[in-house]
Amino acid sequence: MKRKLFMLAIFGLISAVTVASDEDEKTPDAKPAKGKLDKTKMFEKMDANSDGKVTKDEFKTFSDALKDRLKDKGGKAGKVGELLGDKLFDKIDANADGEITKEEFDKFEFPSKKK
Repeated sequence: MKRKLFMLAIFGLISAVTVASDEDEKTPDAKPAKGKLDKTKMFEKMDANSDGKVTKDEFKTFSDALKDRLKDKGGKAGKVGELLGDKLFDKIDANADGEITKEEFDKFEFPSKKK
C-alpha cells in the first residue's frame, strides 16, 4: 500500500510540474513532449532562492504546494503529501548532506508510468 501511494506521489509530482512547465512556456516548440518530465524546470521551481541547491525547506514548500493542488482535485492528498516530504527528499539527496544539487536531481530516476 505504501509503495502504491509513493508511486502516486511521484506521478503527482511529475504531472504537476509538467503542467506548470507547459503553462510557463510561451512558444509551442519550447514545450517538452506531453508526459515528459522537464527536470530542469522542476528543479528551478523547487530552488526558490536560485542558489543551485534545494534544501529540505524549499522541497517542503514545493511539496506542500503540490499537496494543496492535489487537494483541489480530490483524492488521497494527505498521504501523497507525506510521501512527497522527507522520504522522497532523502532518496534524491544521494550524499545525504541535506541539500539536493542539480546533479543529484538529474541522476535520480523517477519511475515511469506503466502502459
